[in-house]
Amino acid sequence: MVILAIIVSSLSWGYKTLFYDIKLEIRPSDQAIAGDVALTLALPDGTDTLPFHLTANYAVDSVTVNGISRLFLRDSDTVFVPLPAALDTCTLRVFYRGPTLDRGIHFRDSSFFSFGQFYDTKAWLPCNDTPSAKAPARLALTGPGNWLIVSNGTDSESVWRESHPVSPYLLLAAGGNYAVIETSWAGIPIFYYVFPEDTAKARASFKHIPDMLKFYSDAFGEYPFSDEKLGFVETEDPIGMETQTCIMVGSHTITGDLSMEYVFAHELAHQWWGDALTPVSWKEIWLSEGMAVWSDFSFTEHLYGPDSALSRWLWARDLYFYEDSALPPYPLRDPDRFTGATVYCKGAWVIRMLRWVMGDSLFWEGIRFYYATYRDSLVDTDDFRNAMSYIFGDCLLWFFKEWCEDVGYPVIRYKWWQEGDTLTLIFNQVQEHGPLFMMPVEIMMISGPDTARDTVFMRYGADTFKLTPGFRARELVVDPDYRILMRSERITGATEEGKPSGGLVVRTVSGGIIRIENAGNQPVKIKVYDAAGRLWTMLAASPGITEVHVPSPGFYRLIWDGGAASAVSIR
Repeated sequence: MVILAIIVSSLSWGYKTLFYDIKLEIRPSDQAIAGDVALTLALPDGTDTLPFHLTANYAVDSVTVNGISRLFLRDSDTVFVPLPAALDTCTLRVFYRGPTLDRGIHFRDSSFFSFGQFYDTKAWLPCNDTPSAKAPARLALTGPGNWLIVSNGTDSESVWRESHPVSPYLLLAAGGNYAVIETSWAGIPIFYYVFPEDTAKARASFKHIPDMLKFYSDAFGEYPFSDEKLGFVETEDPIGMETQTCIMVGSHTITGDLSMEYVFAHELAHQWWGDALTPVSWKEIWLSEGMAVWSDFSFTEHLYGPDSALSRWLWARDLYFYEDSALPPYPLRDPDRFTGATVYCKGAWVIRMLRWVMGDSLFWEGIRFYYATYRDSLVDTDDFRNAMSYIFGDCLLWFFKEWCEDVGYPVIRYKWWQEGDTLTLIFNQVQEHGPLFMMPVEIMMISGPDTARDTVFMRYGADTFKLTPGFRARELVVDPDYRILMRSERITGATEEGKPSGGLVVRTVSGGIIRIENAGNQPVKIKVYDAAGRLWTMLAASPGITEVHVPSPGFYRLIWDGGAASAVSIR
């Protein structure tokens, strides 16, 4: 242990991986693997000990550095190799074998697949198990003779070559008795590796993959691996994983219809956000997952229209609101939280809000500039902010600080009145945690068929705005198009000309349901009015969730006589 302490004190994880040369025998018969993996490394000055990750269930038969056998020490899932002399570069080669213990590589009845996200690449490959260890790779994979084995990049005589840098968690080894469906889009080969009994269903389920490729390529920039392939490989587990150039999808997604295509849209978007542009650490994973959710919803809007997309945006909003209320809030860039609604749903909403702040033209120009600038490299939030700020022509530090570094979201209580031509609107930010948010907020003012829109900029705990709608406003809606991740509620005021006021104005799209949450412990009487001020229904909302069915899309006002009810979800 004394010797180990000396070695650990002088090791360096600062080396850069330049190439992965992977030879792997995969044995479903005893659920084990045997590997010969060579890592080409560039070493920082002063490195005298090389560490690498490999889980303790594997026996390490030998380790060589530049072809010379070296002694090594192990401490749990880390192996330490003392170097004979100072080196600028070296080839570290590891020979190992053992059972996988259903980690790293997972064996199932008629297939196997690797899964490395969140520190599990070391459960099948020796490596520096961090997203930043990005390098090209060669994978020579062997398995049962009657199984097809697939991996990243292109193959030649059972050897796969990924010429683009690939993060360890995006490396792939999958095998099974696959049938292959081959097609193409714009010269890019597309392969679907599916179980033979699922081929007919796969053709229907994957129908819109070319449409996704075209939409993403037009919106973001060309498919990052157009010189290799796009593949989808079926697994027996219900997963979706963006392994580079060959995406893993569970059998549950191959339904024979389009009901699960959102999984494909999400994972395909990762080829841009996550694979080509890889977060430098797990702390930055929102740049991968939030961007993929936003991309998926954007494709929904492109293919099915804004109402379909809005319903998904509101679902994501509500999921984040629930997590924020149920768990201690955490920021997008949290070193200890890599998954959850904050990362996925709030992350996507941050991109949606950035589009609102920048405007459509500059936003899309910024997205394409960000992708082109950092393609095939590592990124962090500062890189994204700098790219978007450059195109915007102004610093966006304020936006990224409040939405990425801080926690929470704005909760607005507002009131308004009109005297003559001037409408006065007062905002109060009343959120329990998080900063005072600065954001442009659109306001819609309504009087029968007449509408007017204006944009205010909230920045303080209390803001007062003067607006001129051009008519006598009867209704006012804050953020009518749901561009901001926020809650808003009007402070109840007096009625005007016999019409209801106060309460909460909500908007439905394509008819549907208003879901009302009563957070108290007593029933609350609620009246629902349509946009003309007509009473639509009265109900008693019990504690929990109550659903109100409305006949047509539009604005509705909810007024309650007490308690803690608010419309928290709209469908």
